[in-house]
Order: sequence, then C-alpha cells, then structure tokens
Amino acid sequence: MRSTHDTPHLHHDPLTDRTVFAAPGRAQRPNELEGATIRCPFCAGNESLTPPALLRSPRSAAEPWRARIVPNQFPIVTDTAAGPA
Repeated sequence: MRSTHDTPHLHHDPLTDRTVFAAPGRAQRPNELEGATIRCPFCAGNESLTPPALLRSPRSAAEPWRARIVPNQFPIVTDTAAGPA
C-alpha cells in the first residue's frame, strides 16, 4: 500500500486555514516547453501521442474524427475501488 504522500489527498494548512487537494503524481507530467518541437497531442494526426480514444465522433473509423475522448495520463484523482491499473 502506498503512503498518503504518494497518492492524491486533501491537505489542510492550519496557518492559512486553507484546504487544498494535493496530487503528487502529476509532478511526473512531461514539460512540453523544454522540447525544441512542440506537437499538440490533441490535434488530428497526432493520435499516437495520446492513449487510445474511449469515444469518438463520428463513431465510424472510416470518417475523420471531429471529437475524441481519451483517458488522462496524469489524473488528479483515480478510482481506487477499481484497484491498480
């Protein structure tokens, strides 16, 4: 079992009386600004840069897509009831 510091959690700062949502895993996201060439992973033609689409419109792969829904590679929260991915 991972510690609370590795998993998303609520953190209350008693000095400011603020509660924030901390998601340490999101720090692993790549910094696209460091690369010389920036390719948009959400633009047509760059589908290989994202996980496979969960849903697309139109549904037929014979037609070019107008909209795609892809899973977030660096989610803030996850479904822990489903178990590890």
